[in-house]
Amino acid sequence: MTEIWKKGALEIVAAIRGGEISCREAVQAHLDRIDTVNSTINAVVRRYDDAALKAADEADAALAAGRGHQNAGKLGPLHGLPVTLKENVDMAGEPTTQGMPALLNRIAEADEPAVARLRAAGAIVIGRTNLPDMGLRLHTDSGLYGPTVNPWDSTRTPGGSSGGEAAALSTGMSPLGLGNDYCGSLRWPSQACGVATLKPTLGAIPRGALAVTLASIDLMMVHGPMARHVQDLRVAYGVMAGPDPVDPWTSPVLPEGAVHPHLPKGKVAVSTNPGGERAHSQVVSGIEKAAAALEAAGYEVSEGEPPNFQDAVRLWSEINKAVPLGMSGDMIRALFSEDALKTMGLWGAALDVEAGPETLGASLARRTELLREWGAWFNENGLWLTATATDIPFKIGDDLSTPERMGEILRGHRVIMATNALCLPSTVVPVGHEGGLPQSVQIIGPRFSEYQCLDAAEAVEQVAGMTMPIDPK
Repeated sequence: MTEIWKKGALEIVAAIRGGEISCREAVQAHLDRIDTVNSTINAVVRRYDDAALKAADEADAALAAGRGHQNAGKLGPLHGLPVTLKENVDMAGEPTTQGMPALLNRIAEADEPAVARLRAAGAIVIGRTNLPDMGLRLHTDSGLYGPTVNPWDSTRTPGGSSGGEAAALSTGMSPLGLGNDYCGSLRWPSQACGVATLKPTLGAIPRGALAVTLASIDLMMVHGPMARHVQDLRVAYGVMAGPDPVDPWTSPVLPEGAVHPHLPKGKVAVSTNPGGERAHSQVVSGIEKAAAALEAAGYEVSEGEPPNFQDAVRLWSEINKAVPLGMSGDMIRALFSEDALKTMGLWGAALDVEAGPETLGASLARRTELLREWGAWFNENGLWLTATATDIPFKIGDDLSTPERMGEILRGHRVIMATNALCLPSTVVPVGHEGGLPQSVQIIGPRFSEYQCLDAAEAVEQVAGMTMPIDPK
């Protein structure tokens, strides 16, 4: 039998249900894999071996008691599955450190709603994963835990801020993870490490109270699943999605199989150079692979992109510059590492907008206009297939160099920024590798079209996907 840690999430669940493996064996296999590779890449920064094995034994007992009886059908869809969580997501009784030494004693009183739902579905948390200080960097290097290494190329970033989660999935330390996305923090690491993710619509997956509540974060940050296979994202999304009173943004979501009322079935528009700007040839090649795969799957493929794309990109910067971080300079210097402070300074210098609190109202009004325009475009043209980031993972240290280089990196994130500014759902799916690095594409749709994005991503994966996980290179 294939080693357990090489299997996808649903493959593991099916093997448990079928009696091929036990829940304890599934958990132990991933703990052993962490022992084998984590010292090389530093992705998993907190472990729960004893608690996870105890939970696995209890899950095995429940399975044994229910097998052959009506209770067997009441087991959760993730029964016995080991999972990992990014360390800015609350887990009851554990610190939500945000990767910062100053927050080591910030103990969560309750599970984040998404975590509670994963556990209720039978998932077993085996560890937490690394992120940059408070998630505010496009490279994963925290003041508390140090850097995470890209398992494909140790000289290049694993992405941020969910870089620890992506690297853990890429190397088989976890089959399913939970991260979040404010400026590509799910999607950029997934591209850099060659895994899949779903960034949902704002409000689709409930989010608990944040350590820092700002209008910019409140409008754009979402939790989402990460995995190696699209089918695993689909099940995890189904488990976590739906309203919760803790989050005023949450909303009922369309069930799987429902027809989206504002999206033509089987149509997709493709852009290889979004906004008419340069895209790396490796990225373009990946988009072309995905477009061919969708055409082979029966999709009607055309060229195009939503209207006023650059306005949507600019909107992300305007909203962020209009909403200050809400901390004094002394507080920021006390909390953040030196590299994090330098990154924030370069980021601010590179955002080419003049904005302040007095402009926020105008920015939000423009956001509403763009949502109308993009909604009408999706209604006519279907899903949008394009780049995740339009450049390959940058060399480590590039985001600490100059405002000019930071500006280049941010321009490479232009699709990511536009999608966050408008709170739209998107799926990232790997489509192979080139030049020693994974390739991926992003499939974007109108609000609450998560399942349509996943359908298209699965069609791409069936033709252009790649074998995972890998050993660190």
